[in-house]
Amino acid sequence: MLVSLAFASSAAQPVASMGSVVLSDVELKLALAEARMGKATRKNEIEALISTQLVRKALLAEASAAGWDRRPEVMREIERERERVMVTSYANHLARPPADYPRDNDIESFYAANRAQFIRPREYRLSQIFVPAGADSAARARAAEQARLLASDARLLGADFAALARSYSQHAQSAARGGDSGWIAEHDLSAALRAALAQLEPGATSDAIPSSQGWHIVKLVDSRPQGPFALEQVRDRIVALLRLRRAQETERAYIDRMLEKTPISIDEAALTSILSSDPF
Repeated sequence: MLVSLAFASSAAQPVASMGSVVLSDVELKLALAEARMGKATRKNEIEALISTQLVRKALLAEASAAGWDRRPEVMREIERERERVMVTSYANHLARPPADYPRDNDIESFYAANRAQFIRPREYRLSQIFVPAGADSAARARAAEQARLLASDARLLGADFAALARSYSQHAQSAARGGDSGWIAEHDLSAALRAALAQLEPGATSDAIPSSQGWHIVKLVDSRPQGPFALEQVRDRIVALLRLRRAQETERAYIDRMLEKTPISIDEAALTSILSSDPF
């Protein structure tokens, strides 16, 4: 919301500006939180967010100076948004479960009754060497030959897969770790990679596997079969789910009591008149 950007604090410090428009550290932190950006977010993404916020503040200033908030249609929209925020906030307050809900026995009972919802897929721990496809047929042929040779070298007895990955892999992130790609769920792998991995034992290396981006030479470091997550691995998910369910039930019960205490009455004649009139 534009109005949220007007939030400021006496302790706020300027972070960026666009002419006379200033973005404070308080406003930036609020925007980062709303965008779910943290310290690990790339600097260029945060800079783009800063640019967006400054432009919005500049537009807000122009609109305020023009008296835009006094236009009847804008006033109606502002009032509707104010009502929406109030109703949502109040309903959330009414429905919020107690701080100690759910208790351990609630969590354990839900886990036991819904174990099938908490199945971990088969996973592979992989290292890879990636050779990108070329821009034309000749370049693709050279890349395919390089991938074939690298796969052959990687399968040699005593070959240092990590050293090969650091030297030749064009996937920068994993290459810096000696090809280590971490644990990957089976459903996140291409069909070609899944088929190749099915033929490998831990420690073995594949042939060059084609993909739309290039060729992958993968080393199967380890694997773990499909199976249930332990309760502690999914406890937070269960807590969030049970709290949401309790909140929905509480809100529904509150509204039902409200309607029972004060039933809705509709003037059928007035309603019929409205529905039969010109579109509104």
